[in-house]
Amino acid sequence: MPTLLQSLRPLLDRRFLHIFVLGFASGFPWVLHGSVLTLWMRSEGLTRSAIGYIGIVTAIYAFKWVWSPLIDLARLPLLTRRVGHYRAWILLTQCLLAICTWLLGRADPTGSLFVLGLFALGVAAASATQDIAIDAYRILLFRPDEIDTKQPYGSAVITAGWWSGYGFIGGALALWLGGETMGLSWPEVYNVAAGTFIVLMLFVMLMPEPLRDPVTKAESVSWRER
Repeated sequence: MPTLLQSLRPLLDRRFLHIFVLGFASGFPWVLHGSVLTLWMRSEGLTRSAIGYIGIVTAIYAFKWVWSPLIDLARLPLLTRRVGHYRAWILLTQCLLAICTWLLGRADPTGSLFVLGLFALGVAAASATQDIAIDAYRILLFRPDEIDTKQPYGSAVITAGWWSGYGFIGGALALWLGGETMGLSWPEVYNVAAGTFIVLMLFVMLMPEPLRDPVTKAESVSWRER
């Protein structure tokens, strides 16, 4: 029976670091249209029914399967050829997340709930699309002979990254910035969150291309050969 150290040794593969960060990028938007937005709306004195109205935007995640074939087939001009198919989609969605997050911070919860909900929906829609591209990238990052040995670790690592983005790091950071500790206004908190997606985009640019690209039919070099 392998020891604990032997069982964890596969995690030394640097690709798992990329998977963890992608998991963080997947979970972080839930904070922005969820708990942080709820706290902001409560601080503005909005009713529970108004807060529940905004919460409806999360339903879009249940329908992302509708446009997932489009993500698999549609090539993005310029980006796909330069960074690979799924990395191009991840970069596009993170750019949209940065824009929608910044716009969400500019909205007035008491002045126009509809506009606030529209920007929150934009964050959720871009996040759901990002999830599709991230899942595909994670699967294609490993060779066929690595699927049985490394894909289970990949699933665990991306889940850990998701929860880190959603609560442990993302949620705690937002509350720390917007609470009594730093005392930033909620729009300023959303400015910081928008900047976080820009940092994530820079990280994605440094990630390796998948070993297999079913869209371009290309076979990339392995991680160890890069």
